[in-house]
Amino acid sequence: MRYQTAPRPVRTRVYRPFRPARTGTYVCDGACPLAEEVLSLRRPEAGRRLRVATEAKDQRDTFCRPCRSAYGKEHYAANRQRYIDQARVRQSAVRRERVAYLLVYFSSHPCVDCGEDDPVVLDFDHLRDKSFNIGRDLPHRKWQSILNEIAKCEVV
Repeated sequence: MRYQTAPRPVRTRVYRPFRPARTGTYVCDGACPLAEEVLSLRRPEAGRRLRVATEAKDQRDTFCRPCRSAYGKEHYAANRQRYIDQARVRQSAVRRERVAYLLVYFSSHPCVDCGEDDPVVLDFDHLRDKSFNIGRDLPHRKWQSILNEIAKCEVV
């Protein structure tokens, strides 16, 4: 199911303390104590202090761990609003998808008492140990926990 998203804002990139490597990526600058080790990634001892960027290919990252952390924090600070907007779009898409699932669920599971099948008036009635309110926590909980909670309910 595809969702419409807001247009992407213009990206502002911040690479201030880093210099480009030969491959077009960025590496630690000379002030980093691990810079020489990062530049010589082919040495076996280099892997101890470098994050594995892609475990399937066993590729090493071009940043040492402290520099990767600093870069990530700096990038988030420079692009904070973009991250917030992306999270809002993602959360609203999850909410729409889950509400659509509940509407289909209610239409195929009418009220056990009277047979009403209008999803607007139907609700979940917990039969045993209630962990959380399904309607309130629908966008925030893991999908499997929501399905487990629905299994404990009957539709009224």
